[in-house]
Amino acid sequence: MTKALSKAGDPLELAKPRQVSRELSSRWDAALKDWKAPARVFDAFRALDDPRTRIVVTGQQPGPWGGPLYTVYKAATALALAERLSARDGVPAVCVFWMQSEDTDWGEIGWGALPHRDLRLFRHRFEAGPPARHWVGSARLTDPPEALALIEEWGEDAIALGLSVEPYELGEGFARTLLAMFGERGLLPLDGRWPEVRLGGRGLWERYVTRHRQLTTEVVVRGHDKAAPLDEDAASHGLFILDGEKRRPIDPATWENDVSGMLASEPARLAPSVLLRAPLQDYLFGSVAHVVGTVEAAYLDQLHPVYDALGIPEPVRVPRLSATVLPKGLIAPADHEQALSDPETWIANEALKRTPDEARRTVSELRHQLDAAMVRLDTLMGTEQDATEALSSARRKIDFELKRLEETLERRGRRELYRAEPRFRNLPEFLRPRRAPQERGVSSAVLGLLFGTQARTVLADAARDHVTAWIEGRTAPSILEATRV
Repeated sequence: MTKALSKAGDPLELAKPRQVSRELSSRWDAALKDWKAPARVFDAFRALDDPRTRIVVTGQQPGPWGGPLYTVYKAATALALAERLSARDGVPAVCVFWMQSEDTDWGEIGWGALPHRDLRLFRHRFEAGPPARHWVGSARLTDPPEALALIEEWGEDAIALGLSVEPYELGEGFARTLLAMFGERGLLPLDGRWPEVRLGGRGLWERYVTRHRQLTTEVVVRGHDKAAPLDEDAASHGLFILDGEKRRPIDPATWENDVSGMLASEPARLAPSVLLRAPLQDYLFGSVAHVVGTVEAAYLDQLHPVYDALGIPEPVRVPRLSATVLPKGLIAPADHEQALSDPETWIANEALKRTPDEARRTVSELRHQLDAAMVRLDTLMGTEQDATEALSSARRKIDFELKRLEETLERRGRRELYRAEPRFRNLPEFLRPRRAPQERGVSSAVLGLLFGTQARTVLADAARDHVTAWIEGRTAPSILEATRV
C-alpha cells in the first residue's frame, strides 16, 4: 500500500491550517455566482469554513477548448482523491483547481486541437493573444468557424465543450468549462489573477525577501543531480512586479529595495513566479495533497528549501491520471501496447500484412541473392580503386531500387488497409500528435466528442481506478475506449 494512505501517521488524514482571508472568500463567492456554479460547488465552498475540511489541490493554465487533455485528467484525479478521503474518514475533503490565468506564456497554451469523425485532427493556433508578459487568462478569443463546424459534425453543444460562437475571455470561459465538466461533483475553480490571492502571500514575501539569494542557490543545487526544470534564472525570479496585467522582472541589482518598497506601498502588485506559486497555494489552503504531472513533480521537489525556509508544510504529491483515448475495437487488445507507443510502425506492419505473401517473399529473396552476388563480385574484382568504386555505386543503386520495390508494396498494403478501415490513415497523428503523447497534443473537449453524455462518467471511473491503483502501489490501465467512433 502507498505509504501516504496508510492509517498510521497518514498525512492525508488531518486538515492543515488555512489562510483564506475574508476578502478572498468574498471574491471567490462572487465569482462562483457569476460563473453560475451548481449547488454542489457552493456546498464545497461552504465546507471551507469547517476547520476539519481537507483540501486537495491541482491546477493548470487555462487553454482553449478545455486546454490539453491532461488538464481534465488532473482535475478528475484530484476530485477522485477528495471523494475517497471523504468516504474513508467521514470528514469533508474538497478539490480546489487553481486556474493559472496569471501565467504569461501564450506560446505554450494558445492552441486547440480536435478530431473529426475519421480521427483527422483539426489544429488552430490563436494568434490574437495577449501582449508579451501579459496574463493569458485575459486573452479575448474568437473560435474559428472550422472548429464550430467540427463540433456540429459530431452533433455536440459547442458551449458545453468550451467553444463559443461569440468572442470570450479565456479565463472566464475556462472556468465555465471546468464547472460544466466537474461542477456537479463540487470542483472549486480559483482564478490566480485575483489581487486577494496575491495579498494573501504578503507574509510569505516578507519572509522570502531576506532569504531569496540563498534560496536561489539551494534550489539550483538541489536540482544538480537530476534533469530539473528550474535553472538559476528561473529560481532567482521569485517575484515579479505587475504593471497592470503585465508581469515585469525585477532588476537583480535593486531587487531587495524594490520588493521591500512594494511590500510597504502596493503589495498587491507583487506576483509570484513558478518558484513561489505552489508554496503560496499550499500556504493559503493548507493542502494535504497536490495532484501533479511528471515535470511538476520534478520542479516541486526542487522547492523543498523554499517550503522549509518559509515554514510551509509540503503536501503529498499525487501523480495525475495519464490515459490515451482510443476508439473501441479499432485495435486488438494484444496490439495496444505497440500501437500506442509507436503507431507509425504498427500501421506499417499492418499494411505489410495486406500485401501478397508471395510478393514479400520474392523481394526478400531477391535482396538476399543480390547481396550474395555482390559479395562474390567483391572477391572476384579485387581491391583496385575503380573496381571498389563501381561496386559501391552498384550497391547504392541496387539498395535504392529494392527500397522502392518495398515501399511500393507497403503503399499497396496501406491502400488496402485504409480502404478496409479509413480511420487508420489518421490514427498515428491522433494517438501521438506531432509525435508527442496524445494528452499533450489534443484538447480536453475531445472527451465530449468521443464519449458524448458518458464523458463525465468515463473520466470519473478512470480517475477512481487510478487513485485506487496509486494507493495500492500499482499501475491502472491507461486506455479510455470510446464507442462513438
